[in-house]
Amino acid sequence: MFRLRRILKFFLKLLRNFFVTLFICEFLIYYIVIYQCHYNEIKNEIIDDGLKAIMISDTHMLGPFRGHPFDKLRREWQMKKSFQAAIQIFKPDVVFLLGDVFDEGNWVNQKQFEEYIDRFKNIFYVPPSMRMYVLHGNHDVNFHYRMHPVLINRFDKAFNTSSVQFIQEKKITNDGRDRIINFVSINSMALEGDSCNFCSEAEYKIERIQRKLNQLKENNSKPIILQHFPSYRKSDDECLEKNSVNPEKKFREKWETLSKQATEYLGHKLKPRAFFSGHSHHYCRLKNTLGVEEFTVASLNWRNINNPSFLLTVFTPDDYSVSKCDIPKETTVIGLYVVGLISSIVFAVARLVHPWETVAQAAWRKYPNPMNTAVIATDVVERSVVQGVLHTHRLVSSRWCFPSWTHRIIGTPKVCYASERSVVDPSERQMTLKTTNVTFGSFLSMDEVLQYRPHPTDPTKTLLLQQATVSIEGVPLNRYMEDVLTKNISFNANRGRQGLEWVINKINTEVKEIASSADDLLMQTKKSLDEITDSARKSIDDLSTSTKKIHF
Repeated sequence: MFRLRRILKFFLKLLRNFFVTLFICEFLIYYIVIYQCHYNEIKNEIIDDGLKAIMISDTHMLGPFRGHPFDKLRREWQMKKSFQAAIQIFKPDVVFLLGDVFDEGNWVNQKQFEEYIDRFKNIFYVPPSMRMYVLHGNHDVNFHYRMHPVLINRFDKAFNTSSVQFIQEKKITNDGRDRIINFVSINSMALEGDSCNFCSEAEYKIERIQRKLNQLKENNSKPIILQHFPSYRKSDDECLEKNSVNPEKKFREKWETLSKQATEYLGHKLKPRAFFSGHSHHYCRLKNTLGVEEFTVASLNWRNINNPSFLLTVFTPDDYSVSKCDIPKETTVIGLYVVGLISSIVFAVARLVHPWETVAQAAWRKYPNPMNTAVIATDVVERSVVQGVLHTHRLVSSRWCFPSWTHRIIGTPKVCYASERSVVDPSERQMTLKTTNVTFGSFLSMDEVLQYRPHPTDPTKTLLLQQATVSIEGVPLNRYMEDVLTKNISFNANRGRQGLEWVINKINTEVKEIASSADDLLMQTKKSLDEITDSARKSIDDLSTSTKKIHF
């Protein structure tokens, strides 16, 4: 009955932990992480007087051909919760999506494209009062050499856009003034410069915008250029801020960036004050070849990058501010699932077939033992008794370390040290040992808790509750190292209990030997007493006989 009740209680806890972990990993974490971001201030300006905008890029929504359905569900849920959390927290005036909305937009037929649009509206919903502008990406309408009017027209119609668009956003300040912020969105694949229909149309529109900008006299400000391709640069090595995993990789003109000629063309025609782009999937801030500040927005999709982000921007007619906002890393969410469910937490309940007093005594004498040969010494640092409860602090020394190939990363100490603090309460019959690593403490946190309690229904047995938590930060391959430690803890837990049994058997043997020695001593004492009694009795008899002879 007790076993059934314990199993049921365990599964109820497991179910509770599952739903708590699910809520944290699929909802709460997005708000916790994104809430830490903020709009940067502009000198001598009130943030609310500026045009607040969110910049996202490269959402790469999967279509019918690539990826697994679970992959699609997982990544689209991540983007939806990230985007909706950002909209609810920061309440921007406008949102810009800088291309590659779809991963297979250049492959799907019309019906599949319409399904794409329905999913897009669900994931990236914005309130009616908020404007959203969507740019062309190469995965939406193809690279230049494969662009087709059908692909361009359906995208333009779905998002109410065009190859080049002049956007004037009005912002009314708190004191009632009107402010106009100018943006120019451009289809990067139409800047090939080969006089094709798409390129000719784009150049015509750019020149019209140039004339309009020159004619504007009031509320005029230099435009912000929005495009999918970054302007010309050799690689991400030129970035002043970046998160690229391979910044030295060379970029090809017209594939990874605009051509140098197209970049100079935009600078000459539009004289922009800033560029915003996407395409590379990694964040970058730099001064481009025109000497103009440019921001490349990272992908929002976990499928492309482990650490997605978006930009929070504030624009005034003559200034702007930019803040990069990270969303939860995929590895962080996976790590939380591991911690919450099967985790870097190892949880074990063992039933020892010995009374609590015997087990508690064995726990003190556990090391050294042949089952745990790695532990070479235990030294008492401090010991005290407070209100009948024994508190002890010991230093445990061991040879247990990481595999040899990790030594170049973390070092090679010959002896590893851990701090063990124990509490023994005889009146409550409870003993708790908490062990924390000292070696590698700058990046590794490994905590183990052992609790010894009497069995609730059988006084001849003891319950051992073991819990160990592992966390590694700031070291390459940290997830692998956590797995190594976790597996070792799981394996060593059984060996530890075997060692405890060995110590208990040793104690029982010593007790039997003492008892046997006591029995031998008792028998020898009894025999000696019998011999003394017999000798005394004989002496008395001899004395009595001698007395009778003298009398007669």
